[in-house]
Amino acid sequence: MKKVIFALPAYQAFAQAFLVYDQFESGEYKERRFSDGTLFVSPNSDIRDRECIIIGGVTPHEDLTEILLLAHTLKKEGAKKVIAV
Repeated sequence: MKKVIFALPAYQAFAQAFLVYDQFESGEYKERRFSDGTLFVSPNSDIRDRECIIIGGVTPHEDLTEILLLAHTLKKEGAKKVIAV
């Protein structure tokens, strides 16, 4: 089964480099920020019992928050394994 790659917006081009290999496919998620600043993420891809890879940076504070929230959400939605790069 293919691994699903989720990339933060600034890292989409980097993630595309992995998609030339048959073992990876692109994953999509939606992100929403509420008026009080709370961040909400939800996967739009089938991730149950699959390995998921999140590609992003942790330089700005918001990227780290998004990576951790996405990892938590993927695991909660049934991902077999979540790897952050």
